[in-house]
Amino acid sequence: MLKTILPYRYLLCALYLSLPHANAAPLDTMSMSKAAKKACIVGDYAKGADILGDLFVETNNPIYVYNQARCYEQNHRYVEAIDRFREYLRKATNITDGEKADAEQHIADCQKHLPAATATTTNEPPTNPPSTSPGATEPTPPPTTITLVEQPTAPRSGSALRTAGIATSAVGVLVLGAGVYFAQKTKTLSNQLNTPNTPYDQGKEKEISNYTMLGWISYGVGAAALITGTTLYLLGLNDDGGSATVTVTPTMGPAYAGFSCGGRF
Repeated sequence: MLKTILPYRYLLCALYLSLPHANAAPLDTMSMSKAAKKACIVGDYAKGADILGDLFVETNNPIYVYNQARCYEQNHRYVEAIDRFREYLRKATNITDGEKADAEQHIADCQKHLPAATATTTNEPPTNPPSTSPGATEPTPPPTTITLVEQPTAPRSGSALRTAGIATSAVGVLVLGAGVYFAQKTKTLSNQLNTPNTPYDQGKEKEISNYTMLGWISYGVGAAALITGTTLYLLGLNDDGGSATVTVTPTMGPAYAGFSCGGRF
């Protein structure tokens, strides 16, 4: 019986470390991300980039470097935006080809804006300008026309994010319900095994261990699904037209352990 229970205990320890502790102080990445997004939208790009820098230092998640670049891009700081997009491509080693192409497209868009204006000469000067006699006035230079280049942005909807958030949260609720069921089974079997004058049953002891393990797994997976679903739904509500991508990564520190949620602006 001891050989059967020990591996389950190691798994339970790992699950315990992945869940927030009761006296822990987990990093509130969702609130900080919303504060950074608001600062970038209202034009306070310095504050937004600073908050995102703190989030990257705490979580080491390159998605916050990407959001810094988007913050600068939205505020027409194209040189800084290109720098942060390139830094994102250096640090994000596990991104998909589509995400890499997205960052490279943003770099190309920013580079188009680097010249503040495109000058077009309406009248070409003569190849050999006529000489002027002493005392004659200099010819007037040809007029130029300045054409400002503007790139329209297409509005996007957050309905897809909200739908995904509701679906993910529903799955989380179902998995948590399974955890409650396994916990009840564990309690019922334990009561039966501990009833006075009941002979020891090794099979029931093994069942208790199995249901305990399944219960903790269900709680962990269900909690992660609820966190992800809630994050997706809130990002959908606050979508301002930028592309949105959400990641959930484990975070650990001297005083806490839990999940870190990050999304693209």
